[in-house]
Amino acid sequence: MLIYRRTENLELVGYTDANLGKAEDDYISTSGFLFKMAGAAVAWKSAKYSDVSSLTMFSEYIACYEATSHAVWIRNFIKDIKVVNLISRQIQIYNDNIKVVFHCMNNKMSSGLQHIDIKYLIMREKVANKLVRFDHIRT
Repeated sequence: MLIYRRTENLELVGYTDANLGKAEDDYISTSGFLFKMAGAAVAWKSAKYSDVSSLTMFSEYIACYEATSHAVWIRNFIKDIKVVNLISRQIQIYNDNIKVVFHCMNNKMSSGLQHIDIKYLIMREKVANKLVRFDHIRT
């Protein structure tokens, strides 16, 4: 059962994770995200990638990108339907990979991630504009 608490200021919090595919699972990685607002889940997704990933960091990074895109969509949706004025602060997104969180929050690019540069630039823009913020969470 979903229970939502009444609030004047909405705070959207996201959680994202990914796993590197295993032999018994056809080596295809799975990633997902969950967003909570007013104390309950409002959006979630879990999906397999279309191809094999060679790095856990790559899988986690793509999961963060997808969560960022969805967070911005939710923020714009709330703003457009005018349920409340706006989501009160930048959207917090948690991930359990400290290296990925570092790369999301800082203007650094690992040589192993250069092939996903467009996704990186989109996320950096959202962080720089203070729409989203990434933090580490222990698993």
